[in-house]
Amino acid sequence: MNETDLLALTFLVRQRSAGRICRQRDLAQALNMTPASTSALVDRLSRDGYIRRAPHPEDRRSVGLEILGETDREVKATLSGMHARMIHATEALTEAERAGAAKFLTGLIHSVRSDSDV
Repeated sequence: MNETDLLALTFLVRQRSAGRICRQRDLAQALNMTPASTSALVDRLSRDGYIRRAPHPEDRRSVGLEILGETDREVKATLSGMHARMIHATEALTEAERAGAAKFLTGLIHSVRSDSDV
């Protein structure tokens, strides 16, 4: 599973938790992807057994994207493991290393903001 797959599945899990059925165009907008790229993503996630396309219950012309079986638990486990590794990596730094990393990341954030954002 690559980063885009994980982002898509996380979005779909959140949508389902909020009681919403996501359409492919909703996913494209959320991930800032083209319709063609989103279609390829949905094809891959469907083929790999993470989601399925189903008739949208509120819009007969649309197709909804549904999370399947273990996908919700797998996404949560993947994120949980990733977060645990991130915390471990952070805790392994000395105070001086953390300060240096914070300074570096703050500099990166400022470098990508436009003048009007600052």
